[in-house]
Amino acid sequence: MRRHTMSMMTELIQCALIVLVSGASLLAQASASTAVTKQFRDRVEYNLLNKIQSDSNPVHRIVLLNEWQERYPQSAFRQERFYVLLTTQQVLGRPHEMLRTAIAMADDDPLGLGNYWVCLITVQLRKNSSDALRRVEHSALSLLRNRDTMFMLVNKPEAVSTTRWEQQRQQSTALAHRALGWVAISREQWRVAEQQLVQVLGYDPRDAEASYWLGISIVGQRQPARVPAAIYHYARSLVVSGAGALSEKARGQVRSALEHSYSQCYRDEQGLAKLYRQAETAPFPPTRGAAALLACDHER
Repeated sequence: MRRHTMSMMTELIQCALIVLVSGASLLAQASASTAVTKQFRDRVEYNLLNKIQSDSNPVHRIVLLNEWQERYPQSAFRQERFYVLLTTQQVLGRPHEMLRTAIAMADDDPLGLGNYWVCLITVQLRKNSSDALRRVEHSALSLLRNRDTMFMLVNKPEAVSTTRWEQQRQQSTALAHRALGWVAISREQWRVAEQQLVQVLGYDPRDAEASYWLGISIVGQRQPARVPAAIYHYARSLVVSGAGALSEKARGQVRSALEHSYSQCYRDEQGLAKLYRQAETAPFPPTRGAAALLACDHER
């Protein structure tokens, strides 16, 4: 999983769990449509939550969370329960269980963060069955449709700054387009994939994997005149460092794809170093001036 996506995921978890206050009660969290103070059903539910908070053993927490679900299936704090379950499953290294939980969370409240998790985990697991693609497409479209409501200022946790809240809105939007890009690539809908991935890089220009996928999407359209643009995106994916960079394994695969495509397009091997330098400056290739990409040698 890309490092800055992991960081974003952790921050979203923290936002969601601000309502969990040790030694006190589960505080009210504004709903997406109206600010409503949530209440425990009874003292037993309150005590059960305190027990979950104080238990540091993730396996025990799963048992207690299941008990909470069984005893209080319609708890006012269902979404918060989903968050705790997801993070506990994450600690235990159970991504497939996390995906099932995320789907249930999204079905329970499409204005919650369940759809965010569905998009994130489905792509991370490279799920591409027809059912998985339909589900993640639904979640991504729901994120885009509901983003303005989800990220209204009334829903912002007090501990999160207004600037950070807007950044999270943009990152949620980028994730939705990323998931739609994955869906389109899996279906070999190359033009649609390109459109979605351009959107991703508009929000997150340091998403190296999105750059690589964009190159694949351009190649998939089989337009020889656009091969230089695909080569540029391959190079861009390799020069991004730090947050958003490719894993070492992925870098090796992309480098092979780049070198093969470059050798098929250009005879001048020295130009590859120049291309790397150029790709460091922007997520998209220049289209005009001296810096504009050269057509492949056989096209000139």
